[in-house]
Amino acid sequence: MAATDIVFTGAYFLANKYADVVIGGLDCGSILVDAFGNVTVPLSSNSALSGTYLQSLDVGPWDRNTYGDATTEITLQVEGGGRATVYVPVTIGFSFYSAGQGMRPTAENATKSAEGSGVGKLRRVWSYGVLVTKTQGLNLGTSISNQEPAPLKDDAGNSIQPYQLFNGVVYNEVEDNDSFNGQLCWTIPRPYPCIINSLTGYLETKDR
Repeated sequence: MAATDIVFTGAYFLANKYADVVIGGLDCGSILVDAFGNVTVPLSSNSALSGTYLQSLDVGPWDRNTYGDATTEITLQVEGGGRATVYVPVTIGFSFYSAGQGMRPTAENATKSAEGSGVGKLRRVWSYGVLVTKTQGLNLGTSISNQEPAPLKDDAGNSIQPYQLFNGVVYNEVEDNDSFNGQLCWTIPRPYPCIINSLTGYLETKDR
């Protein structure tokens, strides 16, 4: 390891390709793998990435349960503490753009309309509630091109850290216009997991 880089070896199957690198839960971007399968990750690739941070995640050489197959040995310089070898989670590979969209709410119980089915009625989504498991980097909106980051916060109202995964309910308002659709959608553009257990849109409908 150079003073400003972490170098991983053995990724020969990714030679000459860009691979997404996540170290200790931190998104370090897309890195070009050289012809020999070496992946050189600058410490500057993520502002939270440091020797001190990685040392806080160290599980030692014998623990293969906490991080499973992602457990990786790294020798690096720890700020003010000399060189140290740590065992932390690292994943190197290809991420994919994940996107999904809910169906049009049309049933009477979905639109909360006393005038029957919502087919042919204008509606506008003004907010949502979503129950998620183990997510980070989640965006929601009423179209793929009109989305905002979901406010992932802990019980005290503080935004979670980039290396943390959120579990729980998220509520937020969205921008929408009157239309026949009223469909919530979501995207996760970077290499993070997401399990959406439930998604509810709060609507205003115009009865005919």
